[in-house]
Amino acid sequence: TSATASEQNEQSFSSDPMQPSPTLGGKTLSLAVPQGPTDHSSLLNAPGHLYFETKNLDGLTLSGAPRVVLRFKADVTDVDLCVRLLDVYPDGRRMLIDDGCHRARFINGFTQQDEQLLTPGSWYTLDWELPVFFIHLAPGHRLGLLVSGSNYPLYNRNMQTGGEMYPNQNADTLVNPQVAQISLDISGQGSFLELPGPKTMLNVESYSPKASEVHPFPNPGWEGF
Repeated sequence: TSATASEQNEQSFSSDPMQPSPTLGGKTLSLAVPQGPTDHSSLLNAPGHLYFETKNLDGLTLSGAPRVVLRFKADVTDVDLCVRLLDVYPDGRRMLIDDGCHRARFINGFTQQDEQLLTPGSWYTLDWELPVFFIHLAPGHRLGLLVSGSNYPLYNRNMQTGGEMYPNQNADTLVNPQVAQISLDISGQGSFLELPGPKTMLNVESYSPKASEVHPFPNPGWEGF
């Protein structure tokens, strides 16, 4: 049977707290895991990940904080959405530029009063900024975006039950963890990555092999510059 239009605009992945996506470098400040920029090619086809990539760039300078907007749904009441922005070299290396993770229960804010658990099967939008960076991508390089439900141990694992986050005051205790199925809206409207710099935005759809181009985005903050 052929996929419906709705199904064609979605891509799904699983998130298993017992088999989290491993931290490969970044701002870890830990001798237990790699630090700094590292190659993430090994995760591209690993279970529990979605990966998107642009076509070759003519050269691109990025400076500031990227904005990540992901429209998603899940079959559980709480998940994490973690992203890693990658510099794709012509030789195939995919080096980490920036990363971030957002817990869905904090969609409205980060206080206990703001917490909201998900209704399984309903669509939500997470909108947040990654840490500030500066980089120049040489001609022939590409941008890659890796999406997962964890980035461990840099970020604590989510049990995905909607229960207490730190049982027994232990930051990494897993009590009855659940495997989650997470779907992203890749229609080009609900999910996108807004790059810091001169009016540039990448839709999540734009990273797919079928259509990967950089689209202009009218950022009012750049008017008059």
